[in-house]
This record gives sequence, structure tokens and C-alpha cells, in this order.
Amino acid sequence: MFSAPKRKLFSLLYVVLFIIIIKLLRNVILGQFYEGNNDIELLNCNDYKYLTTSSVISEGWNKLVLKGTWKNISVALKTINAKGHALRKCSNSQEKCIEKQEKNLAQEAHIFKSLNHSSVLKLYGYCFPPSNRHIRDSSLIMEFGHPVDSFLLVQKDFKSRLKQFVIAQNTFKLCDVDDLQIGERPCYSNSHCVSDLKGKDGNIQVPCKNGKCYGLNDLVNVWKACRTIFPYLLSFGAPKSAQDLIEKILLCRENSVDSLKLDTQVKGLIDSI
Repeated sequence: MFSAPKRKLFSLLYVVLFIIIIKLLRNVILGQFYEGNNDIELLNCNDYKYLTTSSVISEGWNKLVLKGTWKNISVALKTINAKGHALRKCSNSQEKCIEKQEKNLAQEAHIFKSLNHSSVLKLYGYCFPPSNRHIRDSSLIMEFGHPVDSFLLVQKDFKSRLKQFVIAQNTFKLCDVDDLQIGERPCYSNSHCVSDLKGKDGNIQVPCKNGKCYGLNDLVNVWKACRTIFPYLLSFGAPKSAQDLIEKILLCRENSVDSLKLDTQVKGLIDSI
């Protein structure tokens, strides 16, 4: 068992992580940090001659991330995982399978290039050379970060939810955006703006305005976060004085709370501790 001071420390760590995720969620959904950094000159294929790589940082179904150095600067090289599940299980020709993974990587480069926020890893450059080259030649050069140690956050079963984040320059940052989409769902009528969520009484629905389901992403993402993330972040070692606020926050799933209201509630929780 942990001592009272350690429980309080772990509780504070959870709350800090919680507010970071909420702020990221709100900013992504509402476009508050889709500011763009296109004025920054990014590295290109010609700059790769100064790049050296060493150990593997992480690997997943789609991508492989290597630790690297560019002119004495620590970087992370994100590329296609040639031995990953996505390529091994792809039923198309190898050329088409690789092309699909390259498109996903290019989309990720576009998103990172467009985002400009202290809680998102910086994109230093990218290279997508023409055909007849090694599969790893298509890659992104990213700000280097250390994988999050789930032990510091106490709950080991939360580990899988932390793989989208790293710690770079002592800051908790989003590092994986290949599943992120910017913009609302297109629509022609209100019937297109309904999200069927399993386990929820009824559906989340917003009106169709000017061909977009405005607010649907916001409500759906908050609902999913309330179901899968928040209970784990706030259920361990929370101060008794904060229990009422925590219970109110955890009702966000039933009350269809939007991200702005939820952000206000979380700030209130932070101020109360």
C-alpha cells in the first residue's frame, strides 16, 4: 500500500494528466490550435544525409519509430514498419499495401505540419522519395520524446492508453495523430448527423448546418473519453474534498456534456485541490 503523501502525489499526477487530455481534446475538436506552422522551413530528403539512427523506440501495427540524431540534435524517425501487422496482413499487392501506408504517413505529416501547440510534438521534416527505394526512406523527423512510464501514473492497465503520448522537454505531448481527422462530418440532412454509440440509451444527434454536422465530433469524443479514460484517471486516490466534483464530471457521459463545459468542470476540480 502507498503512504498518504504518495497517494496524494499520484492523485495529483492523474488530475494533471486529465486536464492535459481534456485541453487537447477541446483544442483538436474546436480547431483552437489548427493554426498552422507552414512558415517554418522543414527538413527535406536532402537533409537526411546528416541524420543517423540507432535504437528502436517503439513499433506498432503501422509504424516504426527510431531514435536518431540530426546535427547533434536528438530526434525521432517515424517510418513504415516493414514487419508490422498492417503490411503482413494486407491482402493487396505489396506495392499497393506500401502505398497505403505511405499515404497514412503523409497524412500524419500534414496534420503535424498544421498543428502548432506546446502539447503536440514538433515536426522537423519529412521525406517521401520517388519509387525504387527502401521502404524506410519514407519517413518523418520528429521532436524526440521518452515513452510515458505508466508506473508513474500507478495504474498499469492504463498503459495502453498512454501510447499516444511521450514526454518531450519535460512536457506531456501527443505523438500519434494518424487516426485524427480535422473537420466535421459532411451531411445532407439531420439523419446524417447521428452517432450510434453502443451501451448508450439513445444516440448523439446534432443538426446538419451548411453541409456539416457541427458539434458531433465534440460530443462523441467527450462521451468516449468519459467512458474509457476519465474513470481510470480520477478513481484512484482522489481527495475526499473533490469527490463531489469528480462524480459530477463522470456524469458527462449521461448528460451529453460538450468539451467547453467539461473543461470548465475540470478547471474547477484543479482549483479545488
